[in-house]
Amino acid sequence: ARGNIIPADHGVWQGWEDLGPVPAAPPAPVTSASCTCGSQDPIDTPLPRYFPQLANAPLTFAVPFDAIAPASEFLTPSASPAPQLQVQDDLQRPWSVLEDLLSSHESDMALVPEIERDNTVFLRFGDGQYGMSADAATSFQAYYRVGNGAMGNIGHDTLSHIVTSVAGIRGVRNPLAAAGGRDPETMEHIRQVAPYAFRTQLRAVTEDDYGVMAQRDPAIREARGTLRWTGSWYTAFVSID
Repeated sequence: ARGNIIPADHGVWQGWEDLGPVPAAPPAPVTSASCTCGSQDPIDTPLPRYFPQLANAPLTFAVPFDAIAPASEFLTPSASPAPQLQVQDDLQRPWSVLEDLLSSHESDMALVPEIERDNTVFLRFGDGQYGMSADAATSFQAYYRVGNGAMGNIGHDTLSHIVTSVAGIRGVRNPLAAAGGRDPETMEHIRQVAPYAFRTQLRAVTEDDYGVMAQRDPAIREARGTLRWTGSWYTAFVSID
């Protein structure tokens, strides 16, 4: 056993970065009267196109630190790594960073980081239905860490410097090699693995899809779907045996 051991992970916190104000929304399209009943078609109100980019990359993903967890938790963490990112508006209201916005409501202040192939990070806000949309002229700031991947898995006795205001420290070393850092998934790996993950069809688009989906019920021996015009739109009908 050794004393004076503290955990360390890979990444450097950046200062609060100004993401700029939300631009004005584009002009609304011109409405026109319908040729059948004289009513006006509903037109959605345009939203500002706000898709800010972080100045630095790669964004750090790390397991949240738990001060009371056993040391073995650092080698085999049970939690999933989360993006080390905080975002607030000009009223200093925090916006939650999520994996997706599909479960968000129109009043949830949330966003999703989207990472490109070159590790560039863009922030996508809600659309007013899935997450609150960003109001025009609102400014945002981001506080985040950069540093990621297997390059952080340094060998033992490699770390030799520390930047701190704590007095009395004569030197540092890492008696154990670092582990756990992983590089982002490559596009080639996605091409090889993704088809197996999406081999099960969960939606019906064509006529055949509706019949196939219905036949998954063991009580149905055969089914066939047809799309029929019902006056205002197409409706899917399924005939079953």
